[in-house]
Amino acid sequence: MAKMTLFAAIDIGSSRISMKIFQLEKNGAISVIDDCESNLSIGKETYNVGKISYELTGEICSCLENFKRIMNEYGVNDYICYATSAVREASNSEYIRDQILIRTGLKMGITSNEEERFLHYKALALIMENFDDVIEDGALIVDVSSGSLQVTSYENSKLQFSQNLPLGSLRILEIMSGVNNNTVVFSKLLKEYAVNMLDLYKNSFFIYDRELRLIVFFP
Repeated sequence: MAKMTLFAAIDIGSSRISMKIFQLEKNGAISVIDDCESNLSIGKETYNVGKISYELTGEICSCLENFKRIMNEYGVNDYICYATSAVREASNSEYIRDQILIRTGLKMGITSNEEERFLHYKALALIMENFDDVIEDGALIVDVSSGSLQVTSYENSKLQFSQNLPLGSLRILEIMSGVNNNTVVFSKLLKEYAVNMLDLYKNSFFIYDRELRLIVFFP
């Protein structure tokens, strides 16, 4: 009996680190056999002070050491490990990469914003059966993440424009963290901040003379 081919994908995000282990079949089928997640708010430091502390680096490595142990228990054949904006924007991102390699043996890549959004849209196209028809008719896709949001327009199946805005959910919370967090007042201030920032960028958006389908995507 042929040995199973197992592949692990590790995502080091702004608010959590996750890993999925996949079984790859000879017929091309893919199934998830384990799904691990650890809530770790890396973006909280990056978006506040621009770097990741020594203490948080240790927590990241500890989490990945645990993931590495799980991978070894399954006998994973290969893996991929990537970080997104919280590590990408940190001034000490290379230090983080080196510490992860030294402590866990895992090689971490850092995706660019363009690579990250491309993968998000591929995932969206995979889960939306009518994705091709939607972008043919015209659609405005708002891809919301912890660090930013990406506004992308398609018409006649062609990309019209794509604009990245620093308005991710966690980033806004950290920017506004010094404000009195009275629930009602804070919620109002958050909304006003987001609306005002969107107004600043609205001239970057292409204005259509017909209705577009709006897709808001939280990967």
